[in-house]
Amino acid sequence: MSTNKSTTQHKHKTHSIPLTLLPTMETIQNAINYVSETIQGTSAEASKEVNKEIAKDSNQSLGTRAEAAVDAAGDKVDQTKHEAKAEAHKEGAEGGFHPIDAISHAVSYVQESIAGSSAEASKEVNKEIVKDSNQSISSRVGAAIDVVGDKINEGKHDAKAEAHKEAAKHDIGA
Repeated sequence: MSTNKSTTQHKHKTHSIPLTLLPTMETIQNAINYVSETIQGTSAEASKEVNKEIAKDSNQSLGTRAEAAVDAAGDKVDQTKHEAKAEAHKEGAEGGFHPIDAISHAVSYVQESIAGSSAEASKEVNKEIVKDSNQSISSRVGAAIDVVGDKINEGKHDAKAEAHKEAAKHDIGA
């Protein structure tokens, strides 16, 4: 007895994705850096909040509280820097040539650079007031507080300037 077996052959279609739709290595790296910078920014924010609580704690010594306040300011600078870098990497992951965006980022880069330089100059003036023994204690303390604020603003503007610079370079394909 012979058995009749039928053989069915399946033709497999190959699907190809146009190369223009595949992410580039630069796009992938920007996405990875976006995640990394976002995590670092969140970590700096958490550290800032802890340091703020220590600075407010009247059970801590004055030195510990002052150190925590300075650390909180540094953490805020780090947070802002990482958030700005994350935003630049996010834009880089989106890809494309955008000349109008490049011009906008270039203008913002100049504005943020000027604001950062202005904050740095203010910080230096306030540092001199802090050192000046001819100034009243309240003026010196106020200037010391302003130094911290100026440092935060300087870091914030410098980070934003760097983010705009990187975004502009990306927009022109550099």
